Amino acid sequence: MTRSERTSRKGLSFYLPHRHVWTPGKSTERVVFDASSHGRNELSLNHVIYEGHALTPSIHEVLLQFRTHKNTMVADIQKAFLQIRLPDHHRDATRFLWIKNLDSLAEGDNVEYYRFCRVPFGINASPAILNQSILKHIEQENSPIGKELSKSSYVDNILLKGETSDDLIRKYTASEQVFSSIGMNLRDYLCNSSIVNDSIEEPDRAKDKEIKVLGLSRNSIDGTLSFACTEKIQKKVSKRTVLSQINGFCFDPLGLLTPLIVPVKVFLQDIHKIKLGWTRLCQTKQVNSGIQSEATLSASVNRFQRSLYVTTTSEDGKVDTQLFTAKSKVAPLKKEQTIPRLELPSIFLGLSVAESTIAKNDVKFARVNVFSDSTIALFWVHTSKKLPPTVTTLVQKIGFAIERIKTSSPVMFYHVPTDENAADCATRGVTKQEFAESNWWTGPKWLNYLCETWPNTEKEKTDTIWPVETVSNYSKLKRIVAYSLRFIRHSSKNRHLQLLDSGVQTITPNAAEIGLAEKYIVKQEQNIHGTSAAIQNKHFNVGYDNEGILKRFGRIQHADVLKDVASPMYIPRQSILRARIAENIHRSMTHCGSNQLVCELRQRFWIPKDKALCIKAVRNCVTCKKFNSAPFSYPDMGPLPKERVTQAPPFSHMGVDY
Repeated sequence: MTRSERTSRKGLSFYLPHRHVWTPGKSTERVVFDASSHGRNELSLNHVIYEGHALTPSIHEVLLQFRTHKNTMVADIQKAFLQIRLPDHHRDATRFLWIKNLDSLAEGDNVEYYRFCRVPFGINASPAILNQSILKHIEQENSPIGKELSKSSYVDNILLKGETSDDLIRKYTASEQVFSSIGMNLRDYLCNSSIVNDSIEEPDRAKDKEIKVLGLSRNSIDGTLSFACTEKIQKKVSKRTVLSQINGFCFDPLGLLTPLIVPVKVFLQDIHKIKLGWTRLCQTKQVNSGIQSEATLSASVNRFQRSLYVTTTSEDGKVDTQLFTAKSKVAPLKKEQTIPRLELPSIFLGLSVAESTIAKNDVKFARVNVFSDSTIALFWVHTSKKLPPTVTTLVQKIGFAIERIKTSSPVMFYHVPTDENAADCATRGVTKQEFAESNWWTGPKWLNYLCETWPNTEKEKTDTIWPVETVSNYSKLKRIVAYSLRFIRHSSKNRHLQLLDSGVQTITPNAAEIGLAEKYIVKQEQNIHGTSAAIQNKHFNVGYDNEGILKRFGRIQHADVLKDVASPMYIPRQSILRARIAENIHRSMTHCGSNQLVCELRQRFWIPKDKALCIKAVRNCVTCKKFNSAPFSYPDMGPLPKERVTQAPPFSHMGVDY
């Protein structure tokens, strides 16, 4: 800064108000300039200056990098804003007054006039000017460290990440060289690895083991982030004091303390419902009723929440789950929302955070699991049925997010019981004691176990349409289904249904009707007993054909054989239909043996462990038992002769004739 004349030159002129700020724990004071200050019916400097684009990632994105990499290192640009020079014709916009002697009046020679020669902190355009200047010089470097610095810098804070200590040591040297070429100095390097800290030169190393990083305190020993919370008890409660309590309670961009803030947010919304002014005091009844409603009403009625947990497995096999980030929103007041409709935005919020973490932090998850305690919301996400317009819009957004995430990680949906849902404490709000004892930080215990043991949605039992269990003859079963389909075709108004069109009508079901009936029976058994396990088994090599029937595709797809031989229909092992089919083929093949039965069965069907099935079918066949068994049983054998069981000298009962 330089001293200036009392009268400014032509152009914009503005005097910046200023005051001192003293931070506990520091021996120096800081002078803060307020470019947003203005008189009545006048504009401030920040009103007339274009703010510009900062071109920096959000604080949330930068802080997530602390939680996605094993080793991280932070640094600070020394006097970052004061490194950018202001043009001479812009300096009068940053004038300020300085009083020599505070004991005298602020007039005459006791008042000095100054103006900034560098970009001051406090003007809305300062971050954009600083960041664009840094990015311009970094892009000229065209190096890997330059690309990382452009993605992981926020104003004057720099974050470097690496998998090993050697990576961060190299990045420390490279970043020093990059900013030295710009004319800036990086200082206060601090890493959560003691090896890296010892490699940093003493002038560049941070003196304290705990420093501020984007408003949060970071400990270099264990790499933890800590929050400084201030709880002010207001005797007089108004809308203004409640909002001040929310904003001043704690700076929490990651949303880790959401359960403690949510009740106050909902109370602020309750005050807004009764259209209370900003300064009008709340009555005691309103305060008490507002606080009481938080414990009695269902939390999901007026708010929705998403929490993102990350599960890691160490080299020794230890599994650990930690809260990654969280966010809650209060439901809009314009329209009453049902709980399932509020669950859909929660699912979309969670997928958006996972997508952003994967895309912007160079992280690849083995899989992305989405948990919800609403079975209706999970049904909406997977159904192909027509839904209300508002629900359809959200489901489409969720579908697009799933497709984008699937390019790098698979997405799976699970149902979680409400009493085990860790995000539930954020939607209903908890006390300090409940918050400390909850599973908010680690999630449910079963997250550390195999996914096969996780709770899942209880599937509704499907009633069978075709009587597979009550009809013992497979040929008779196909005729019953064929007659039923014929009745449906005659009773239906749509006479052109593709699956029900059987061609020429006969008295008894023809071959086309019998074949169609068999497909319906097989599809019913596949739907009842499930096909996901068979599809996931790589050795089975099964898949759906054009008619929605699960078949096994072997290596003879191009052979000159029937379609059913090349790709036989899959019959689940748990289905009783497999026994009906084996018994029917056994009878039609004039009660053949088990080996021939296996060969004939594989011509059209593929059943796991079919050989054991065929042996059992032949063994239980009543006709085969009649023909293969002896005509009568042999009598019991009598006792052995005395000569054979009595001890005697040789040749007492027999001799040798020479």
